[in-house]
Amino acid sequence: MRSRRDNEPTPRVNDSPCSRVSVLRLVHRREIWATVALATVLLSPIFVGRKANAQETQPGGTGVYHSDTLEMAVRAGFGRLEVNTFAGSWVPVRVTIANQGDPISGRLVIRAESSQGPSPTYREFVKDVQLPTGSRQFHEIAAFLNSGGDVEISLVSNSRVVARTAISVTAFRSPFGGEQLEVAVVDTEATTLNGIASTEIARPANREPFSRRPRSDTAIDPDNAAAPQPRYPGPPGRRGRRGMPWYQPQSPAAHPSVTSPDDLPRDFVSYDPIDALVIGDAPLGQLTEEQVQALKLWVASGGLLIVTGAADMAGLRASGLDGIMPIDSHGSVTVPSLLELTTTYNLFESAEPLLVMSANTRPGARALLGTQDRTLAAEKYYGSGLVRFVAINPKINPYRGWGAAKDLWNDLLLPAAESKLRSRNWITMGQWSSSRTNRWGIQNVLFSLAEIKPTSTHYFLIFLALYVLAVGPINYLVLRWMRKTDLAWVTIPAIVILFTVVSVTIAQVNSGADSVASDVSLVELHQRDGITRVTGGMLIRPTSKGTHDLFFDGAGTYVSDLAGGSLGSSSAVDNIESRHAGSRFMMRVPMDTGTVGIFQVRSVSENNGPLLVLDETGVTAASSRAKGTAGKGQVRLKNLGESSITNAVYVSADGISDAFSLEAGEEKSLALMPPGPGVLSAWYKTQLAPNSQEAAVFDGLEEVLDNEVGGERAFAQDFFGKPSMLDAVRMLEHPIVIGFVDTGPTKVSFDGSLRRRSRALYVVHL
Repeated sequence: MRSRRDNEPTPRVNDSPCSRVSVLRLVHRREIWATVALATVLLSPIFVGRKANAQETQPGGTGVYHSDTLEMAVRAGFGRLEVNTFAGSWVPVRVTIANQGDPISGRLVIRAESSQGPSPTYREFVKDVQLPTGSRQFHEIAAFLNSGGDVEISLVSNSRVVARTAISVTAFRSPFGGEQLEVAVVDTEATTLNGIASTEIARPANREPFSRRPRSDTAIDPDNAAAPQPRYPGPPGRRGRRGMPWYQPQSPAAHPSVTSPDDLPRDFVSYDPIDALVIGDAPLGQLTEEQVQALKLWVASGGLLIVTGAADMAGLRASGLDGIMPIDSHGSVTVPSLLELTTTYNLFESAEPLLVMSANTRPGARALLGTQDRTLAAEKYYGSGLVRFVAINPKINPYRGWGAAKDLWNDLLLPAAESKLRSRNWITMGQWSSSRTNRWGIQNVLFSLAEIKPTSTHYFLIFLALYVLAVGPINYLVLRWMRKTDLAWVTIPAIVILFTVVSVTIAQVNSGADSVASDVSLVELHQRDGITRVTGGMLIRPTSKGTHDLFFDGAGTYVSDLAGGSLGSSSAVDNIESRHAGSRFMMRVPMDTGTVGIFQVRSVSENNGPLLVLDETGVTAASSRAKGTAGKGQVRLKNLGESSITNAVYVSADGISDAFSLEAGEEKSLALMPPGPGVLSAWYKTQLAPNSQEAAVFDGLEEVLDNEVGGERAFAQDFFGKPSMLDAVRMLEHPIVIGFVDTGPTKVSFDGSLRRRSRALYVVHL
């Protein structure tokens, strides 16, 4: 039976070449459209799935989960969540949970990718939570990120995920921390300081900051007297990138973003994403004790805090932040003019009266604009950081539309631009200069301290030769002599087993019965403020395979596994769980016996007693400085610590000492001498024994000292690397002692016996 289509007449086709081509094109088009339609049907689930997943990840560092009984809202970072350095940084993750269902006992888990590849590893930051029915709670967790992958936030109860959402990360990779100056503004208006957005923050070319005086680091070119020429290559100022002559750093562009007081972090490391914090007119009286403590510790670790004339001074006093301020405020006043301001920068566009904060500079602080009794701008160092005050309110006229406001804010933000404070990793990522012999930070020193070194190739060759001889010729000759060559099928496996047992036994004996830990730290002790700041690397090699619990003492201690060195990406073989609770930081790290873990330790603490007592009897500091001389008299130092200080030197504007050692409780007189020519750090290396562990530590830290040490203006001007040591020591306002201590500054506990060796370079501000 024929179908209807079979009965239809066959259309005639012109057999000409053109007609055949037309038919082929028509058939080809139909095949293409059919293929596209089929591909759309087959791939539509993938696109739908991707769209659904994208809806779970909210832009701008926010995420939301919602059900009939549970709501979870997540905000992270400062307006956005980004990773802007190779080393990674800590960020605040804020979670608000409302529970209208049954009580929930569980934990919040922040899950972030640690290493990429076919088998990626993750970091999990955990906090225990209890959610009764009808409760609404806020939780903040500091998480360490070094990847652009999405961050997952989960509420887990009884090994079951109750709620889950994800937030996206803006990945911007730069080895030096990016070319934007991130400025967080605590204010009630979103457009505050928008006038300086994208403004390059750089040291003024022809004047000193806050002054019309010419820059002190310039010299006049005889052929062009109008063009000041820099005396030394590269930009002067704090924490320059010496050792990288091929890299010409650009001035970072200001990127202000407004944040609320509620979003100020509870952990000092969570300030890593920003370079400076500006206090505007937002109320501060409701800051929690954790927020106040975190802000103070962040400043003490090297942060820049700027308080404007719009700030809630009553709230600052109520919160306890007034103690680190450089001024005493007396309320707002109206004045007809501000000659100190307009003379330094430029006139205002209008002649209307000006509203300013009336203030005077406190003892120990420095007036930048105005006088001690009528201060327009002032600064005070707190630990390694800096607190600055400016008396104007940038939101009101005529300051808001003032053309010279950018110059004023350039001077205020300059310390942050020249330091670009970030979470630096000088443990496994060293300097980039081709002249450096230690190209990978101080991780080589960590291996040396732990006495971990690769086995000599001679042992492998001898072992291999013995193995080949035993399995082959020796085995054959013995069996032939015994006339039992048929037993080779037994003797060969026996020899293999014997060599295996011997090799494993020797490896275990060489590794020892105790787990090994070594650490190298840079410790800054600001005795006037009672601040101790520790940054260092720690290596741990376990003796057993499995998940190991590490406990680091200190309420202000935070630890992250390191990436980027010769070890590859992550120190662990699987996911790492971390939590900060009370007075310690805990990590659960899966490790193998054949691997080591390298971690970065950061710590800041307050209310610490002095380590050294200084008696300046015999030193006439004022007269020495007035005469422009140094190296007169002597000083006495007493060690109040529990450990000896070795290879130490005393450095002040009155002179420097030779290297000395102080045992615990010992007191010693030191003769001062004038500083010699050359660079201070190069001179100090001559005081250390060549090829010693102390010399290796200082070699790894030498290039970062100007980046890491702070606390006064001398360290803001390449103190350790200044071409003239005499010029460097003249800048010191307070003496310092540099020396080594063999006791680790951070206490660590390990599940099992631990053999530990430490080297800490101390910089003590007297």
